[in-house]
Amino acid sequence: MLVGVGKIGRNTCRNLVDYLETKNITLINRTEAKAEALALELGLQYASHDRLSEYVRQADIIIVATNASHPTIEYKDLENQGEKLIIDLSIPYNVDPAAQRLENITLINVDELSKLKDSTLHKRKAEVPKARTIISAHIVDFLEWHEMRKHVPVLRAVKSKLQEMNGDPVLKNLSAPVAGVPLSDCQDRIQKVINVMAVKMRGQNQRGCQYIEAINEFMAPGVN
Repeated sequence: MLVGVGKIGRNTCRNLVDYLETKNITLINRTEAKAEALALELGLQYASHDRLSEYVRQADIIIVATNASHPTIEYKDLENQGEKLIIDLSIPYNVDPAAQRLENITLINVDELSKLKDSTLHKRKAEVPKARTIISAHIVDFLEWHEMRKHVPVLRAVKSKLQEMNGDPVLKNLSAPVAGVPLSDCQDRIQKVINVMAVKMRGQNQRGCQYIEAINEFMAPGVN
């Protein structure tokens, strides 16, 4: 049950519907028409304020967001009424604080909610260094990836050149017998050469030398 459909009550109600995906909520407001309008909008139930005590007895969870100058729900309304969770969002409190003495009642007010919020915020702040460490690791990975992207045109050019050499009938006659590798495996050899070249280029900024070295490795005897 939600008592009070002012600004805080309406926002709370919409959050309950959206995040808990429940429609099992009864709205009660001193001006019944406001409760009726919100209930129709969200597909909920509503009841007359005159029946507040009756619905207090029936409800398992009660949220109070009224702005009365005195308690809307009193000690006697909750005595011997079974287990209930009551959240009082009102300032001043609109649930009799004495209800906390009842064993069957769990009463949480805005001050306790504020302490809970502060505790949650403290835990979140404690996780910030961990989050920064994760972000830093991803930044390093990204920068390494970005650095490698600068070598992609050269790697593509070398691979294209090696494939061109592999298709040259003169070079085929020169390279295949020397290397002792079937011509069908040349594509694998080319990819291995490119992989080695990529690793070396990551640590050395000598693109021209790597280009020549890759061709030499492809043509060299015993390379596979």
